Formats: sequence, C-alpha cells, structure tokens
Amino acid sequence: GRDPLEDFYLINRELEKYNPVLKGRKQIIVANKMDLTGAEKNLAKVKAALSAEYEIYPVSAVTGMGLKELMYRAGQVLDEIPLVLESVTPKESYKVTKPEAVDPYQVTMVEGNENYKVISEPMNAVQIMSLNTKNEFLSNEKVRQAMAMAINKDEVIEASMFGYGAKIGSHLPPTSPDYYDANNIIEYNPEKAKELLKEAGYENGFTINMSLPKNYQLHVDAGQVIADQLGKIGINVNIQLIEWGTWLSDVYGAKNFDSTVVGHTGRLDSYAFLSRYRSESNDYISLTTGEVNELLERALKELDENKRKEIYKEIQVILANKLPAIYLQTPHTMLALQKNVEGMEIYPIDFYDFKEVYFIE
Repeated sequence: GRDPLEDFYLINRELEKYNPVLKGRKQIIVANKMDLTGAEKNLAKVKAALSAEYEIYPVSAVTGMGLKELMYRAGQVLDEIPLVLESVTPKESYKVTKPEAVDPYQVTMVEGNENYKVISEPMNAVQIMSLNTKNEFLSNEKVRQAMAMAINKDEVIEASMFGYGAKIGSHLPPTSPDYYDANNIIEYNPEKAKELLKEAGYENGFTINMSLPKNYQLHVDAGQVIADQLGKIGINVNIQLIEWGTWLSDVYGAKNFDSTVVGHTGRLDSYAFLSRYRSESNDYISLTTGEVNELLERALKELDENKRKEIYKEIQVILANKLPAIYLQTPHTMLALQKNVEGMEIYPIDFYDFKEVYFIE
C-alpha cells in the first residue's frame, strides 16, 4: 500500500508549488480508512513523525469513527480564517463570509435572479462509470467500447449538472497540466455500438447491475440517463440505489459490483490520479492486463516535465481505448455571487483567494 508519510510530504510539496500562502495555512491531518487492515500501524507511524506539530484525526467512513470530531474541528479551523474585502467606492471595509458552492438545482434559481450571477470552473475531479472487468460481459473490450459509444455525455452532463460540466475521454480532469483531450478516441455512435455488440457475440444484449450511491444525486442522475441510453442498444441495466457506507464496503472494498457511477478527486499530481490502474493496485478498478504498469513507473521517475507529460498522454490514450471505466465528465464548481462582486476566481482545489476581489457600484 501507499506510505502515508510520503503522501503527506508530497501533498505539502504540491501546495508549496501551487501557492506558498496556502501551504502556510493551518493543517489538520486526517488518517482515513481506519477500518482497513494495517491502518493502526500506519497511524502510529504518522503520529510518531507529526503529532508534535499537527493535529491528527483517525476516521472511517464505513464505521463512522471520528467523523463528528473531525467535522467539528474542521469547522473551527475554517471559522478562524479572516476574510476581509476592500471596497473600491466608497473607501470602507466589508466583512465577507466564505462563498458557498451551489449545486445544479440551486443554479437554476440563481440564474433567474437579476441580483446574482454564477461563475464556474472545472473541479479537480472526474466522474466515471466504473466497470468490473471480471464480469462475464464487461471483460470483453468490444463490449466496453460499445457501451462508451452508446453514452451521450452531453445528455449526461445536462441531466446531472444542468450543463455545468466538461466531457472527458480518460481519467484526468482538464485542470491537470498533463491533461490530454481523448474525447475523439471513442465518440458517441449508437449504431456502431450495436455493430460492436454483435461482433462481441451479444447481438441480443445482456443484463448488468449498476450500483449507485443514493447520497450523491449527481451520480444517481447520471446513472439513470446512462441506463436509459444503454437500453437503446440492448443492454438492460438494473439500478441499485445503496447507502454510501454500503458502496464503500461492497463496491470499493469487496469489489462486489458490475458497474457504478461515482466521482474521483485527486491531488495536483497526475500519478495520484492514475496509479490505481496498475495491474497490482488492488483498487476496485484497474487495468489488470498491465499495459500502463511500466509507463507509470517511468512517469514516477522522469524528471523532465515535457517527457513526463508525454508518458501521461500515452497512459490516457490506453485508458481511453481499453476502458476499464467509461470516462464521463469533470463537473464544475459553481459559485453564486452578488452582481457587484468582481475579481473572484475559482481554483481546482478548495481554496478561496480574496486579494483581487472588489465591489463595483
């Protein structure tokens, strides 16, 4: 498994590179997945190295351990951050609360209000339809390609995000400096999808299950649209709405699923996004045939930025063709602002910088 201390130091190096001010802010360490074997040993290692300087909170989403304590402390830390804006005219200070991200349903209300405006930018995240390639049908590459061709991503984005999303063809978001636009590798083409299913020996279609975390409307909405689209080429999808804890234990942990729609966030490092596809990663999705193993190893060691970018491009192209998952969209972060607020920028990570924000009359 991953070394938690190496992860911590890597995150801080990324923050230093991204914004030294952000890196200098107060940090609390979350030791997650404490329900897994070996977690206590890793926690002891982290505490021995970092507890003198940082607060450390062990948590488990499966058991609920430590979540209330973490949320309470995180709220305290956020409330301690001073946010003051300066007006242009007249010359006076305004106390400003942190901006609130709005969901797609709230956006439709704000868009119709002349006193407000919506700004949006892509998240550092991807929404994917993960596939269990040990499934009898989904183990066939032509079947996976047919499914990708049957999915109209524009409709998925419209239904789940009211259009506030960007299509993706592989497992890096457009916010990544290593992003390669792989959308044209397998494009929407339901007629060709039917031909591929026939070539794969499934002219009459088949039935699979789709496990959706009912706590996340974004993924439920996307899954329902996808199920309808796949039905048009003969693939019957049984939707199973499950609790997030059940998703973590049964889908992510036990790998007991056919397909699921979920989001993955990552750090600013592309390797952190893509390493799950190593054949030996034991992740709930991976490329078990091993095509990206050597490339990931090279990317980790390559110091030349341009050469590393080319390696990541090759990995994205392989994923776009092999499709251990079907890559749907990078959802947007949306902020609702008063009309007289200018200069606000959205960053790929949860960071609000107010130094360029001002009011207009």
